[in-house]
Amino acid sequence: MPIFKVLKKECLVDSEYMKVYKEQLETTKGAIIDEYYTVKKKDCVVVVARTINNEIICLNEYKYGAKEYLNTLPSGHIDEKEDPVTAGERELKEETGFDGQKSTYLGYIHEYASQDLNKVHVVYISNATKNTDPIEDNTVDISTRLITPLDLKKEIAEGKWKSASPLAALTLANVL
Repeated sequence: MPIFKVLKKECLVDSEYMKVYKEQLETTKGAIIDEYYTVKKKDCVVVVARTINNEIICLNEYKYGAKEYLNTLPSGHIDEKEDPVTAGERELKEETGFDGQKSTYLGYIHEYASQDLNKVHVVYISNATKNTDPIEDNTVDISTRLITPLDLKKEIAEGKWKSASPLAALTLANVL
């Protein structure tokens, strides 16, 4: 399978969470693209978790990039040397206080495949129960709520879910 050839690559931003690259590319058809920007962020995980009562564990969280509160799912960065399932279980517990009985890796998606180099992994956790309080974190504004799959579908149809990764994760988990 042919790929684009990188002729030049310059790192414009290099931080713990993100690298931004400016590249010059040659396409498979021979065209030269003088400026193409890509972003490498840490891989992350999105968790679709169901309670023992078949409710989906959702969050309402202020997302600074969007500048609004969004309905979303438990999610976060995957730590170095951590697999997606372990990261998903950790994020679910940290953000909601829930633990599940069985965790299943569903695969990964590319959120913005034209420029983002990271993967968004999806984990499904079943039979979750609340065993503790969420970890207190003053850097986020987040609340947990439980919703039936039917009510979740209604909210999505009404345009109340606007973030791509949770919607893709719910699709992979066959909730929608």
